[in-house]
Parts: sequence; structure tokens; C-alpha cells
Amino acid sequence: MKIFLVLRTYLHRYVFLFAISLMVVSSVANATPASDIARLYALPPEGTVYVRVVNTLTESLKVRLGTEGTEEVLSESAGMASSYHAIPGGEPFDLRLNDKLSGLSINAPETGFMTIMIYRVEGNFTFESIIDGNDSIDGLKAKLVFYNLVNDCLARLSIINGPVIFDAVADGVRVALAVNPVVATLIGSCSASASKPLTLPSLQPGDHYSLFLTGTSEVPILSGLVNQTVPYRAP
Repeated sequence: MKIFLVLRTYLHRYVFLFAISLMVVSSVANATPASDIARLYALPPEGTVYVRVVNTLTESLKVRLGTEGTEEVLSESAGMASSYHAIPGGEPFDLRLNDKLSGLSINAPETGFMTIMIYRVEGNFTFESIIDGNDSIDGLKAKLVFYNLVNDCLARLSIINGPVIFDAVADGVRVALAVNPVVATLIGSCSASASKPLTLPSLQPGDHYSLFLTGTSEVPILSGLVNQTVPYRAP
């Protein structure tokens, strides 16, 4: 009888300790997703800017913005522009190209959005940047954003067999226009040379669609994509 009581006491003790262990494990497991959610939905700190990279080359390019950025592959098939990434404003930042530090000296603006175009000159990477400003969102309309990246080209963007959207856009210049969400086929041109037609996807209110004119003034190339922004995640 005494042995039975001792065994029952030990059994109760182990059951109690096991239950406490389960509660601790459960609380830790439940805390982790809550912490992740808090980080995911945290507001970016004041002075944060959003930067993306555009690959103007004919070759594919792996890019990573900053030390915490996600690597993206930019190409004609995958899309020539990266998502916008949140980084501290008013400071230099790292840009990795094909798994190596680019060595390019780039400073982020104080606020807003910036697009960096990557080129090659005599085999070396170089860049030009365009300040996109504070790219506000209209909940009722979409926005077309046109970048002329062709040297010595006064560019035109128009609807095929229709009206002109942008005219006489100098090289290295960005222009934008809020539009009703419609499906249309566009062409970009430099003087008498026109690109192949590009059909817009079905845009939704609030979408920003970037159009890039690249190539040469004799053979311009028009490509485009819907702007994407990587959600800010608190450290």
C-alpha cells in the first residue's frame, strides 16, 4: 500500500510537470507568430525611402538592395524592374549585382521613391537615378509612369491607332498620368522609329504601371510591369 501511494505521488508530480512544459511550449509557439505579425505590419520609421533597380541590359542581372534586401533576378522574361525596397533615407546603401558589391556610390533621397537604372560602360556597371517623388495612390484611377531611357531620343508614347499619351519626352526623364483603368495597346517611338506594340494588362484602381523605353533611337523597345513594393518588416 505504501509503495502504491509513493508511485501515485510521483505519477501526479510528473503529470503536473508535463502539463507545465506543454503550457510553456504552447505559449512560445503562440508568441512567435504574433511577433512576426507585429513586425510585418509595423510602420516604417520616419525617413524611410523606397528604391528599386531597373536592368537596362540585354543580359539577366541578380540584384540585392541593402544588407537585408531580397535578391531578385531582372531580365526581359522575368521583368526588368525590381520591387521597391524600404531603406533609410539620406544615406548611402549597398547594391549587389550578380552576388558582388557593385562599388557604385549611391545615396538614397531624404524621402519618397527612387528608380536606379543599371547600364554597362566599357564592361563596367554604371547607373543613373530618377527621383520618383512621393508617388501617391489614387484609389479610383490607375497611373501610367513612362521612363525614356534611350539616348538622343525625344520619345512619344501613344495608343496604337489612337491618341498620344506623352510626347517629346527627353531621355532620362520620367512622366506620369492618372488614367481610368482600361485595356489598351501602346507603342513607344523615337522620331520615325517605333517599338513593337505592348498590350497593357487589366489594371485595377490604385495600380501604378511603369513603362520603360530602352534600346536605341533606331530600334526602341517598350516594356512594362505593375509596380510592386516589398512590405516593410521591422528588424
